[in-house]
Amino acid sequence: HIASLAHDDIVDDSPSRRGQQSQHLKYGSRVADSVATISFRKRKFLLVRSKTVSEFKSARLYEIYAHTMSSLAEG
Repeated sequence: HIASLAHDDIVDDSPSRRGQQSQHLKYGSRVADSVATISFRKRKFLLVRSKTVSEFKSARLYEIYAHTMSSLAEG
């Protein structure tokens, strides 16, 4: 959730989030974007590599994840 908020603040050029200076203004857009992207990728890795989820469920979860990421990117 935090990663999507960081991306949203960058796109909207929001000066603050919950009364605090936005990450992209505090650390720079490249750093804020990189941290958010790493967070998204880590979740994807955990979904795909989970030992407790069947291969079928893992594929379905990845499909949902990909759709969600596309929706976020499109706004």
